[in-house]
Amino acid sequence: MFRLTVTLLLATAAVLYGRGWPRYAAERDSHPPELENSIDTPRHSQPILFVASLLVAAVALLSPLHELASQFFFLRVAQHLLLISLFPALFMHSNPLLVLANGWQPNFSADTLAKVRQATSKGLMWFLFVATVWLWYDPTLHALTLARPWVRPLELATLTVAGLFHWWHITGASPACTANCPAWPTSATPLREPLRSKFRGCSCSSPSTTASQPTPAPNCGAG
Repeated sequence: MFRLTVTLLLATAAVLYGRGWPRYAAERDSHPPELENSIDTPRHSQPILFVASLLVAAVALLSPLHELASQFFFLRVAQHLLLISLFPALFMHSNPLLVLANGWQPNFSADTLAKVRQATSKGLMWFLFVATVWLWYDPTLHALTLARPWVRPLELATLTVAGLFHWWHITGASPACTANCPAWPTSATPLREPLRSKFRGCSCSSPSTTASQPTPAPNCGAG
């Protein structure tokens, strides 16, 4: 039943993408502003990355890895990494949501999009991601997934959904969930200035650079 459900979900995603692509390709230059991704350079959907993401999901859930993950802990970790990092990263980097929406043809109103943005705020989704990953590595719940087969699909589903929402913010995939969402992981942003100060060595400044400095440039091996 698990394999059948996963197969149907992946097949449905592929069919919706294929169905929505012609309409998306014809209208991608005329999307309303509120549906555009929020990074500086507009990105169109990338079918190759979308197909690659489905293949990663199939490897994680339909290959022998899924059965072996119940026997070997390191393979379970590998399966989790595929579902919370590689699969959602490829899926959201492919920018597929507008294509899937065109394939499904739902009637999304501006109020609906506003509610979705409010319910999936960046801080809330980050907390959901961290809490979900931490929760399923609790020894009691880990033992429960081995003793109760029905708990395992719940574990994998919640990890996958949390990963998708997390990478939605990181990639800034359309429709944009928050304004000015960067294309790189936001966790790297606070490290930029410390690293810049850490590795700023003794370098001779050009005259134009020196003129803008409030203090004199250091003496780099003069004389």
